[in-house]
Amino acid sequence: MKKLSYVLLIFALGFSLLFSDNVHNGELSADLNNDGKNESVRWNSFGSNDQGEYYQLVVIDHNGSILYEGPKEKNSSSPYVFASLHYGISLPELLFDIDKDGHIELLAPEPQSDVSPTYYRRLKWQNNTFKKLSSRPLMMEGNKFVWKDGEQIYGTWISRFHGATKEGFIKADVTQYKSDGTWKSGTVLLNFTTDGAMIRQWVKPLSGL
Repeated sequence: MKKLSYVLLIFALGFSLLFSDNVHNGELSADLNNDGKNESVRWNSFGSNDQGEYYQLVVIDHNGSILYEGPKEKNSSSPYVFASLHYGISLPELLFDIDKDGHIELLAPEPQSDVSPTYYRRLKWQNNTFKKLSSRPLMMEGNKFVWKDGEQIYGTWISRFHGATKEGFIKADVTQYKSDGTWKSGTVLLNFTTDGAMIRQWVKPLSGL
């Protein structure tokens, strides 16, 4: 059962974090085509409605040429449309080869407004286009996080990515929510593996208020 008090707590604590640096046009970069040169992945605002603001995904190579343009649709359920909505934000957070197959993936959270595991939209770059993978949460098991199928309600999960450190680790926020209503948060450094991510270091151990 969803706890209204924890919903309000999340919004009260995280409002400035979630709505400050992600509601503008943004950009991530990575070598998508394995040619030694980074491409830019940008999300550009193209319109809004009573639900919020919508963004188009655009990929630009090192010469400034457009390699890919996503749809301009005010449809938050489309995996290729990104949005900042009243009930949650779905904007790109990470551009990285998360499963070690030589192809870069783009990760963006699905919109959510309650305390529940964050399901990540996953788009894999192949043949100059993004291909949809299934949305999944990254749930903690022992000393690692694993991509999980099916509905997840309680547990410990990755709730936001902050990009890579100079050492090549991925910094991420972690949220824990248990069936007794207890809530904790922390920050971790990760090393991606074929099925998830190993914990390298806790920057901020899990703790409550």
